Amino acid sequence: MKRAAILILLILVLYAPLRAQIPGLYSSFGYDRHNRKLEPTQWIAGLHSNTFLKNNEYFGPYTEGITYIGTTLQPYASWAVNSKVRLVGGWYLRQFFGDDSMNASLPSLRVEYDFIPGARVVAGRLYGRLFHGYAEPVFSTDNYFKTKPEYGLQLLMDRQYFTSDLWLSWERFIQSGSTGPEIIHAGLVFRGYLQPRDKERGLVADFQSLIYHEGGQIGWRETPLITRANMVGGLQYLMKPGHSLLNRLSLSAYYIQALELSPTNLLPYNKGYGLFGSIEASNNWAMTSVSYFNGQFFFAPLGDRLFQSVSDHLPWYFQHSRNLILNKIMFQHNPFEFIHLGFRFESYYDLDDKRFDFSYGFNISLDPIFATGFLKNN
Repeated sequence: MKRAAILILLILVLYAPLRAQIPGLYSSFGYDRHNRKLEPTQWIAGLHSNTFLKNNEYFGPYTEGITYIGTTLQPYASWAVNSKVRLVGGWYLRQFFGDDSMNASLPSLRVEYDFIPGARVVAGRLYGRLFHGYAEPVFSTDNYFKTKPEYGLQLLMDRQYFTSDLWLSWERFIQSGSTGPEIIHAGLVFRGYLQPRDKERGLVADFQSLIYHEGGQIGWRETPLITRANMVGGLQYLMKPGHSLLNRLSLSAYYIQALELSPTNLLPYNKGYGLFGSIEASNNWAMTSVSYFNGQFFFAPLGDRLFQSVSDHLPWYFQHSRNLILNKIMFQHNPFEFIHLGFRFESYYDLDDKRFDFSYGFNISLDPIFATGFLKNN
């Protein structure tokens, strides 16, 4: 089986992306689309809403099937203090249909500082979750539905030959007497291009890292400190065939490392790895991809459980080797400038257990701007 996995991976290297999640299957979510360039002293007030359905029909022991159906609502106002500094404030709301209470309700505040061209520091609400563009085995797309927005510090670089996203998210703050652990996430997503990015072709080198920490030095002491990490490295090749039905093709293969760094290990493994290769074809309204994943003792604290060797709800269940064939299909349409529609179908076939899991989803996002103007800058 191991030789077969390596052979399949080599084939995918020759004919096959580590697909970033934005843009991609969830680009119609319009994640932080209100990040428009503003003139100094200009302000805008708008709204981002996303009504979604994602039905996970998962039948194996690794994770339970669940249906996410609801709406996020984010009114906001953005003001460019000058050519380098911008303030963004608003509120984030999320409600699942059938739940009488609000699932999430919290302020959304952000300060951005463009200290040099192509480099930005962000403090407050991050351009996070799907925006990071992690590989699906490392960062599950379901985090959009079940976690709150990320808050912390971020350094974004957007240059001609590389992009990078260095970030720290403080998910849970604790103080003396707190009844839960401190939870922190941090990571780096780096892409290097052999040709200028605007050509959208050629060889691309990717590196990703993600660290999960749960603990703290004060308050809660019921379970041991947890620190786990994932590292990703590999290559991607981008092509532009130039046809209306196929205007982008990408091929890639990647190695993913899983590391248990906790003083007390609560997992059956200290380390593991995954091999992930894929081929993706797309045009302006549709995308499809076929991927193969082979994991050995693989785990990822924020990743999709279908790829992992351990279960998220059966602590006694684990399987050393994971072999999956993935297929994803997406359609998106923008009938108006501020309306974005998306439909997705994703399937996962377990080669070892001969089991077929799948999910499908639909969403409508709205991004109207209600007002705009200029403020005198004193």
